[in-house]
Amino acid sequence: MKKLTVLSGGMGGARFLQGLRHGIATGAIPGVAPDAEVTVIANTADDWWVHGLKVCPDLDTVMYTLGDGIDPGRGWGRRDETWSVRAELEAYGVEPTWFGLGDRDIATHLVRTQLVDAGYPLSKVTEALCRRWLAGLPGPPVRLLPMTDDRVETHVAVADEASPSGRRVVHFQEYWVRLRAEVPAETVVVVGLDDSSPAPGVVEAITEADLVVLPPSNPVVSVGTILGVPGVRDAVRATAAPVVGLSPIVGGSHVRGMAAQLLASVGVEVSAGAVGRHYGARAAGGVLDGWLVDEARRRPGGGGGGGRHPVRRGAADDDRRRRDRGDGRGRGGPGGRLMPTLTVTAPDGVPEVRAGDDLVALLEPLVELVDGDVVVVTSKVVSKAEGRVVDGDRDTWVDRETVRPVARRGGTRIVRNRLGLTMAAAGVDASNVAAGEVVLLPLDPDGSARRIRSAVARRLGVNVGVVVTDTAGRAWREGQTDIAIGAAGLVVLESFAGRVDAHGNELAVTAPAVADELAGVAELAQGKLGARPFAVVRGRADLVLPPGDDGPGARSLVRPDGADLFGYGAREAVVRAVAGDPADRAPFGSPVPRAELLEALARAGIEAFPPTTVPRTAPRAAGSAARPTAPAWPPSWRSRTAGSPRHPATASISG
Repeated sequence: MKKLTVLSGGMGGARFLQGLRHGIATGAIPGVAPDAEVTVIANTADDWWVHGLKVCPDLDTVMYTLGDGIDPGRGWGRRDETWSVRAELEAYGVEPTWFGLGDRDIATHLVRTQLVDAGYPLSKVTEALCRRWLAGLPGPPVRLLPMTDDRVETHVAVADEASPSGRRVVHFQEYWVRLRAEVPAETVVVVGLDDSSPAPGVVEAITEADLVVLPPSNPVVSVGTILGVPGVRDAVRATAAPVVGLSPIVGGSHVRGMAAQLLASVGVEVSAGAVGRHYGARAAGGVLDGWLVDEARRRPGGGGGGGRHPVRRGAADDDRRRRDRGDGRGRGGPGGRLMPTLTVTAPDGVPEVRAGDDLVALLEPLVELVDGDVVVVTSKVVSKAEGRVVDGDRDTWVDRETVRPVARRGGTRIVRNRLGLTMAAAGVDASNVAAGEVVLLPLDPDGSARRIRSAVARRLGVNVGVVVTDTAGRAWREGQTDIAIGAAGLVVLESFAGRVDAHGNELAVTAPAVADELAGVAELAQGKLGARPFAVVRGRADLVLPPGDDGPGARSLVRPDGADLFGYGAREAVVRAVAGDPADRAPFGSPVPRAELLEALARAGIEAFPPTTVPRTAPRAAGSAARPTAPAWPPSWRSRTAGSPRHPATASISG
């Protein structure tokens, strides 16, 4: 096979493409030539206009990922990103504050917007941008195509008691970024899809391919929208090439993104079999010849490969016979649930760690690792091995590591540090080091975890997940516990949205931070004074990602500044609100609604004037010049987003 075509969304599709190209280049995929061309048809229904710029999230994620420019921790945006423009826009009060564009990323959107405004179609613009990122890549050549040159936008209907219809429609980006997909999606509306046409080269890439692949991207708002472009589904049905899909659902939850939340909106159960039936077999009018389901992550102890399941006429593989359904009626222990055995081993005998020490070499003789293990390492030994022990006064280093203060009580300072973590003393530690020295957190804990995982795989031939931990306090509770500040090869957050409990109640927002839970259980075995910096957790192989997929990292668990409901301590919030410094605006998050603010001022006996009026003052002396008044602050600006006069796009839902 010389020509492969992939219908891709963003993060899930991009990571799959990385593995696909690696498999082709190494000869690991039988029947595929090492110089086979990969054509990617990317979803563009997530696109939108913000701050006057045309942003194409899925196109950019694929382009950055394959071009080695992606931020490996977040899985989106640019590596080594900075956020100065976002901070300035927030200081001006420009909406939306919940959607951030990094400084490096903005350059891509500026170039794209200039070319689009000059009249070039998106396919030509994408080709121009890809000359920087994809031309001359080592390994199989890649061509990136948008699904259409026409404007298509996904909107999501959600419940809204204030609306006369009882619901409102938001752009997909608002649903995903601002609402975090925590509100059930009632309906998905793709504006402009029916009137669109495939971009040049899209149909030919499908009909002339030797293999067509539907990767583990979202079947509703990624692959589903690509197939929804008139002519694309027909091309997939007509191609002589086999069409193979990979399930985005593993163990009853999505691999990436929000498939679990959105499948319910189209009446599809959250299971691999149900998604396969949703696509359907080509023999029965669907699009699939084969459906691949990853069974390895559902088996205790890991090991083994995925399952290959040909699509039967009228139905895809029904994996409900082989796994716990999550509703209390599966196989296993009480209530029918699977009851895995969890073991935690924290070996003794680890010597004092110094700069340059090989942590994997220290761990190897102490415990035998197997596929599916999770290796938990304290950040202190990682920092020591990476040379993060420094001379100096602790308070001085706390100042250097602090991005902004959060709260202070006596000598205790709670701050947001350079990693985005809110911690006492910025995570600077003066224990277990010589007098006059302190230990700083690792520069890149996710990067540290990736290096440990890679070394284990290379030298021991074992696929493990890795967690780097540190100790932190909890709001509203006494005491501290360990949390994950770095992770690699691991699902760090499990979404239970869309699943049903034993009483038939659908879960909407439950999302266990499993990386933090692993950190906490490992701490029980390690102890604070036991000199046991390593722990191995066995029994959750379902959380360990396949080789080559390091996952989003623990950085993805950190909320952006302003997204937390408690950006400041109670006392500090009052002081900073009264001071009114624009630089303090971001941690407060979304502005308070006008009506709520006016009501609070009225209760305090303060008269509030409308922003377009000026309070009446004493009469001016005759002949004196009138002084201009300052405009109301902040100005009620709105960015050019979907639905703006320049870029109209509307969606309505009746009923």
